[in-house]
Amino acid sequence: MKFCKAENCNNKHRVKGYCEKHYMQIKRHGKLMLDREHYISTTGKCIVEGCDGKYFSKGYCQKHYIQIRNHGKLIPDKEHGKIIICTVEGCDGKHRAKGYCNKHYIQIRNHGEVY
Repeated sequence: MKFCKAENCNNKHRVKGYCEKHYMQIKRHGKLMLDREHYISTTGKCIVEGCDGKYFSKGYCQKHYIQIRNHGKLIPDKEHGKIIICTVEGCDGKHRAKGYCNKHYIQIRNHGEVY
């Protein structure tokens, strides 16, 4: 039996020396995308430092995997449950939108400035 030509792949050879997965990578991207392949966690935990979330996919817990999938990067400043305050100096209101609390956001939206 022949095996895939890709490094560290033990899948059965299908097309042009590659398994189905690696052949499709070459077809779609013009090259092997080994750096984007799934990372299998040996600990069963997320690879993000300080995260104890259970492994979900590509080395990440579900929360971090969705961030990577949707935004292309981790976005710790926007994680659920983290309280962000208004960016107006002296205001400690809870963030609503575009860096402002509800009061300041409405002022910006309606008048174009904070007063």
